[in-house]
Amino acid sequence: MIISCRKKDPHDSRLQGEWSSTQTDSISGIQSEANLFFLFDGNLSYDKSFVSWSGEWSTDNGTLILSFENGSINGTYNYEINKKGGVNSVSYAFSELELSPIELDDSLSNNPIHGTYMKLN
Repeated sequence: MIISCRKKDPHDSRLQGEWSSTQTDSISGIQSEANLFFLFDGNLSYDKSFVSWSGEWSTDNGTLILSFENGSINGTYNYEINKKGGVNSVSYAFSELELSPIELDDSLSNNPIHGTYMKLN
């Protein structure tokens, strides 16, 4: 009997790179650009307006775990990545990342990271 054991990668490689989203404040109607930058080694940065955080990320079966500022700001999300556009079925112009919050820290409730982000391929 042969037993195959494969170590699961805690960082979904499809997330690596910069993702951007134009978001509209529900109260003021002001639009702002939000950016998430996922590094291959699990490091992460987030920028939106005057907010800038650095932290770490990992994934587990469709769940994205974000931890910013030495673990003081945390969030858990369902995520889905869809490829869009392109000339044919082999190449794609961009990917969409859909984030749906599962559990948020208070700071993330005030500065929500959610919705659709785009990345050029």
